[in-house]
Amino acid sequence: MIIFELQHQIVYVLSDEREEKEETIFYWQKEGVGIGNVASGALANGTLLVGERKMLKEMKEQGYRILLYKRYIDDILAIFEHQDGPQKMKGAEMMEKLINGLDSKENSIKVAPAKGISSMRKREKETQEESVEYLDVEIVLTGQSEMRLETGTYRKEAAADMYIQANSAHPWALKMGVVKGELIRYLTSCSPEECFEKAWARFRTALLEKGYTGGQLQQARGGVGWSDRRERIDEMDERAREGAEGGGGRGYDKNTLSIYIPFRPGAEE
Repeated sequence: MIIFELQHQIVYVLSDEREEKEETIFYWQKEGVGIGNVASGALANGTLLVGERKMLKEMKEQGYRILLYKRYIDDILAIFEHQDGPQKMKGAEMMEKLINGLDSKENSIKVAPAKGISSMRKREKETQEESVEYLDVEIVLTGQSEMRLETGTYRKEAAADMYIQANSAHPWALKMGVVKGELIRYLTSCSPEECFEKAWARFRTALLEKGYTGGQLQQARGGVGWSDRRERIDEMDERAREGAEGGGGRGYDKNTLSIYIPFRPGAEE
């Protein structure tokens, strides 16, 4: 029954049926999904899901231990281990080959590996690849004998700090909401406190140049401090769990069909 409903919804998404037309006309899209359609992302992810699981299973069979695998649209972050050091260095190449081979017929899937960081290179004091960026997060490998991953807020070199002017016509609550929202983003993405304070200092300087006062910014920062980091992250995790499980919450429509497919890298199917 569920499969039938999903097929019906997919047919509807790939067609153009509008009541205002005198006749019902379907336009079948032969390649890809509709741009801008709310279901396009879910369909694309669902298409890749089976192939990604096969890829991770094959890497596991080749001796790789997948600690983390995350993908957002076409950005992929993977953390893996291998007992054989030189073989571990080929993990990214293997993952690239397997992903590009998911569509062997049309060759529509193409990824290219970016730079990576390696504990083996770090131990050998090869420092040319000490950090990677994933979305708005910078991941840094620190330490020598005892290594650990630290995270921070990533900003491109061309970032121009374009924020709302203090004298704009936007509601004041909206402006203060932007400040608090950015603070929470820094708080949750930065693992060391100095990284959080550095991000806030840059943000504060940019806002002062836009006409905000120090008192206004301090008021907006109220309730967002480093000591609150664990609590903020727990709140975000709880919201994510509720959303995945079809839980309630403001703006939630209980009549909406939610599709949740749990997957843990390395776990047996």
